[in-house]
Amino acid sequence: MIEFINKTDPPYPDGMVDTIVSIDNGRVYFKVKRKSTKSRIIFIGDRYYPLDEDLDLTGNDLIFSSNYGYYTLIPSGSSPADHLILGHNRYPYTFTREYEAVRHFDLFKDATEMVDPKKVKLVSPNHTFGIEFETSAGFMPEEECFKTGLIPLRDGSIGACEYSTIVLKGGAGLDLLRKQAETLKRYTVFDKECALHMHLGGFPLSSKAIFILYVICFYLERDMYLNMLPRLSFRTADYKSNGKDYCLKLPEFHSFLDLYKFFVGRDYGGSLSQPHPEDPTRERKWQIHNRYYGLNLINMLCYKSPKTVEFRFLRPTFNWKKLFFWVYFFDLIVSLAETLQSKLVNKEFTYIFDYVYKFMSNNRMSTLIDAYTTNANLRAFMKGMIDVNYAVTRTQEGIGDYCGRRIDIEDVIVNRWFYESGIDLEK
Repeated sequence: MIEFINKTDPPYPDGMVDTIVSIDNGRVYFKVKRKSTKSRIIFIGDRYYPLDEDLDLTGNDLIFSSNYGYYTLIPSGSSPADHLILGHNRYPYTFTREYEAVRHFDLFKDATEMVDPKKVKLVSPNHTFGIEFETSAGFMPEEECFKTGLIPLRDGSIGACEYSTIVLKGGAGLDLLRKQAETLKRYTVFDKECALHMHLGGFPLSSKAIFILYVICFYLERDMYLNMLPRLSFRTADYKSNGKDYCLKLPEFHSFLDLYKFFVGRDYGGSLSQPHPEDPTRERKWQIHNRYYGLNLINMLCYKSPKTVEFRFLRPTFNWKKLFFWVYFFDLIVSLAETLQSKLVNKEFTYIFDYVYKFMSNNRMSTLIDAYTTNANLRAFMKGMIDVNYAVTRTQEGIGDYCGRRIDIEDVIVNRWFYESGIDLEK
């Protein structure tokens, strides 16, 4: 075993600070600590060793292997292809493997490199947000995970890791999301077994607000989404290899009590923070069968935190334009639910269902977008992307792709439209 202090001079990756590195049988390991410590160290067991910084490694390059998920040392000038292989079915990180990102929030919160919010001109969404990117092969370097705020998680339904963002906020959060997507695209891939889930936080914790949001989404699943999403978005069993549905359409409820009883499995007693009976310790979320809907309300109905609304029906993408659109679109939806709640605070739930459903039927999405933002560029972007999503799904279906696996088609159409539109989201 060789250990040394890695200096920031070539041939080591740009931007690396001094790092204690361990090389064992050609494998290089190191650990990134919190940014506040100004250091990155490698642990061997429960100890670390600062060794000879003058160790001569002339003639060798440090290279990251996407196959194994760690760095390897190779002779300078050589170009082995093994490091380009995209690996899967392993977890090459030095921190514990978890199913929930919240367990690593403290570890990542001070390490992520973000732009000063005052320097970002992107319109800020009204709510915090976070993305779960499922991947099928390839691994991100650990220090890139910390730098970009992407937390590797375990997911038994996919081939590699799920990368969950830290909690994102405002225009700076959108700017970081763009960087996260670009980094993931460099190191990982996804397939038809993968999905993309989006969480929004800061939504009012009240039964009426939750029910209004449910009615809005119930309407959209039977109307507008039909023109924006692949035909099998709510029938994943028809294309996933395990034949399971992970994203069903919402059933119809005319009261919050019925909604709560269906999703939680017990009568509503006035609390929105009790554990779900199918996962009381919050360690086996896959046992909660009623979380597999396009709108997942389990976090809002149960547990103390995080209290987020989850949208589960999106196909995976590393295209930042599509990611931005859906952040803004879901922000519009939850913002609308908050606005309607203030108007219906004293109304009964049966009245609320009828009122909200009729409200959605009587309002075009363009009208709702105009009410959501006064920014002309953002309005044009959101309205244009609705038409673009329609063009994408119709093109995919024209060649028999009903689940949206042909992301190359999506990228061509989205990128071409955005370029030709001349829209600048930072004006």
